Amino acid sequence: MKAKTLLTILIILASGITMTGQNSPSEKLYAQLDGAEGITILSFSQNAIELANIFVDEDENTEVNGELKKVKMMICKGTDEKIRRDVVRTFEKHPYSEVEDEEGDHDNDGRIFVIRNGRKVKECHLLSNEEKNLVVFSFYGDFRIEDIDDLTNKASEMK
Repeated sequence: MKAKTLLTILIILASGITMTGQNSPSEKLYAQLDGAEGITILSFSQNAIELANIFVDEDENTEVNGELKKVKMMICKGTDEKIRRDVVRTFEKHPYSEVEDEEGDHDNDGRIFVIRNGRKVKECHLLSNEEKNLVVFSFYGDFRIEDIDDLTNKASEMK
């Protein structure tokens, strides 16, 4: 009986460790800043995204080839500089790589970070510094690197 109880506890602990290990640094960042002063976080599940697509005119619909599973948006409104630096530093570290725009401009007002798996993108994060606000758009799913332009345009429309 004790062996079964001990085994059950070990399985539960191991699965908990495995599940927390699957969270990306961006998910941890969103969880850490959730409820902080000056931080607004919006999250849209795959079901909400599919529902929104019903109401979008097909002519206006951007062609994202692949599966978009989740979209998150974080607005850091007039927050202290340390929080803003921590947000940017999260994306400057591994496993993220920065995507330069076609002209090769490195603009600190707008930056794009991704996690890739070959030509596929698992995460795409658009950071936009405007006046005293930092806005982060995060797209999670399985889409092509070519779709980043469409995601960037969609994020610009949402601002």
